[in-house]
Amino acid sequence: MKNNKVNLLARLSLFLSSYIPLFILIIIKQWLSNPWHFGKATLSMMSLIIAGVIGVFIFITRVSKQTKVDGIDIEIVDVKNKNSESISYISTYIIPFLFEDFNNVFVFIAVIILLGVICMIYIHSDLLLINPILNIFYSIYDLTFYDSHKQGRKLKNGIIIANLKYLEEGDSLRVTPLGNKMYLGIYLQNK
Repeated sequence: MKNNKVNLLARLSLFLSSYIPLFILIIIKQWLSNPWHFGKATLSMMSLIIAGVIGVFIFITRVSKQTKVDGIDIEIVDVKNKNSESISYISTYIIPFLFEDFNNVFVFIAVIILLGVICMIYIHSDLLLINPILNIFYSIYDLTFYDSHKQGRKLKNGIIIANLKYLEEGDSLRVTPLGNKMYLGIYLQNK
């Protein structure tokens, strides 16, 4: 069994960044309900936004450079766009809005516990690549592909996040494994 390549800090950053729209909405809601009072919830949300953005930027930059240098070249056999998965993920944003006042200690703790449970599921599953913020710049694909690794050409499948809006059968990518059947890909010109 292979270990996931993405470390815990990167997974946590990806989780935090996936909730940036929610955190911004909560901050706006708090500000509109009481514009002169920035409570613990607002400051916490601002901190999480900053941590998520910085973490994802570092992660994507590092993995993209690694992919260019020593990624595995693949040829796409079958492709299915999975960008719609992000829309279903956004439905988890609704849950915190069931709570009215984020300055209430009970509500604040309840939301933190709820987000903690979602975080544990997120960082231990293939939801890692389903990230609305990441999906603004990258697309998610379920691919069947041939890899041209050192052991020879093998037919494989997996979820790939790539900075391309469209992929077709026959396209070539260079990928880096991120975990179990999860990859980051960059485009290669067809040979």
